[in-house]
Amino acid sequence: MRMRIVTALFLSISILVSVGLPHGHLRLAVSAETRQVKLDHGAVDPAVSPDGSQIAVSILGTIWTIPSAGGDAKQITTDAGWFSHPGWSPDGKSLAFAQQLTDGSNLIVRNLASGESNKLYHTQFAFKQVTFSPDAKSIFFLLDRNQYDCHLFRVALTGGEPTQLTFTTNWHEWSFALSPDGKQVLVDSGRYGGSNLYLIELDGLVK
Repeated sequence: MRMRIVTALFLSISILVSVGLPHGHLRLAVSAETRQVKLDHGAVDPAVSPDGSQIAVSILGTIWTIPSAGGDAKQITTDAGWFSHPGWSPDGKSLAFAQQLTDGSNLIVRNLASGESNKLYHTQFAFKQVTFSPDAKSIFFLLDRNQYDCHLFRVALTGGEPTQLTFTTNWHEWSFALSPDGKQVLVDSGRYGGSNLYLIELDGLVK
């Protein structure tokens, strides 16, 4: 399936997509036919590619890539499940994202050129933010076990068991940002109703 967008994609905090068509509409191209579909919710987790040319986004549980300047959008995920939290590899050639199924969630890495997918990790819990390390050797992610237990993990791109990096009891990590050299991570963390920013040194935590 392809989706034709005539201008740049805009994502508001209210999770609204508008693309130069009547407010809240998208133009979808299916085979040779084009039809206009109203979309006033369901577009979340936008991620800009390293070179700024593409936006990966989850629209109603499907990952799409859309040119930043507008044009043909490409559907990335077609399998069963709800897909979210796309994150670009540093070279822009792969996407990592979460796949939610009835029996849990998978952490997936997709090669955009070949279409090949690799399942790095399966868990009964929900993935939140998913981010490649700057050296592209691992994936950092938030794993949400419950409202007071959402922590930062790291798993090697070759797979295996992930390493937990934050441990505070009855605490929730909301989001994080890695430093360009991958030696530090800034974490937005706290209880429901408030949060603080913490700078964590990864030396000694990540091997």
